[in-house]
Amino acid sequence: MALSLNSIYQETKNLYHLNLICGKKGLDRIMNWVYVAEDTSTTSFLHGGELVITTGMSNDCTSHWLYDFIKKLIQQNTCGLILNIGKYLFQGDISPEIYNLCEKYAFPLFTMPWKVHIYDITRNYYERIFNDTKITDTITEAFIQLIHQKETSHALSVLKQNGFPTDKKYCLCCITFDPIRENIPSPLSEVKNYSINFFWITFYQLTSRVFPNCHICRTSEECLLIVPVTEISFSHLNNYFQTLLEQLSEHLHNYRIHGGLGTIAHTVSDLAKSYLHAKSALIMAKAKQEIFCSFDNLGFFRILLCVNDKEILRSYSEEKLGLIKKYDEDHGGCYFDTLYHYLIYQGSIIKTAHAMYCHRNTVNYRIHILKDNLGLEIDHTQARFELMAAFLIEQYLQTFN
Repeated sequence: MALSLNSIYQETKNLYHLNLICGKKGLDRIMNWVYVAEDTSTTSFLHGGELVITTGMSNDCTSHWLYDFIKKLIQQNTCGLILNIGKYLFQGDISPEIYNLCEKYAFPLFTMPWKVHIYDITRNYYERIFNDTKITDTITEAFIQLIHQKETSHALSVLKQNGFPTDKKYCLCCITFDPIRENIPSPLSEVKNYSINFFWITFYQLTSRVFPNCHICRTSEECLLIVPVTEISFSHLNNYFQTLLEQLSEHLHNYRIHGGLGTIAHTVSDLAKSYLHAKSALIMAKAKQEIFCSFDNLGFFRILLCVNDKEILRSYSEEKLGLIKKYDEDHGGCYFDTLYHYLIYQGSIIKTAHAMYCHRNTVNYRIHILKDNLGLEIDHTQARFELMAAFLIEQYLQTFN
């Protein structure tokens, strides 16, 4: 998981005599770099997520210099500012207007005494960022190996060493981000720019609020959230994932976000199966144009997904529905759709007519044709079940092809 500003602050505040002045609500911001800035003109070089340090050396002695500087840092989506006070800047330079600005945007503002060397704090933070990146990449590689069932013994060892017990339960959510326009780059591409950086800062920040102990795996096609399951029931997990994806969609307007939740992996070794289930749920979410779908809510499709030979399913569907399709082609009718609605509404002529926007006599006539001309025994429970199963197989093959 990416480093939070709060974790860095808590671990080093005594070492570097850091004092949080305001913006406490923003401590959960993601920190991905440290940047020393003295000139407001260089703030345009920032990509977002930086913790900025300044001595105020370029202070033009105007009362609004620091206010304008902080305002630009907020606009660039940096995660906070440390004022190295004692020579060019002083505690009294933090005006009520600055305090209100930082509180309004939940922008953490710290002070650090002049006696602390900037070299020491930046070197410490760089090392933490590099180590965190290295560990994160190692964990991601191990999870990917497990999901694709490669070098599993090594992967299990790596995860255990890094705080992911192999005998605990996990759930996996598969997420994709489709740009709404062609000129918007995918966040999963190799493109590096401010908008993509902002995307991932927002993504990590929102995710860490909902699932503080999760691990995020980014591949070229999708993003995987792997969450340890403790006392939280699976129904609550559904709600949490739904909420997270809705929040992401709210903040990241340039992308259509879809997510699929797999079944619970009772040990970390079961993640491969959970991943396949999550992918299936994701496909269904996209097919229904919904933001989220859980594998456990796929109903009859869960059974169909376990059938490896799709030709068996196609053959069954053709056996039960092929004659009706052919009759529609030859006569230009709607017998296929009529039968589907008739089965859905459990033989109700009125409800079928209402759903198809036609008169009940029209439905009665079509049902008569299906029974007498095509020989369908749709008054029998077993025949109805077999036909309904064939319709579901038809939908399944179209959705999961």
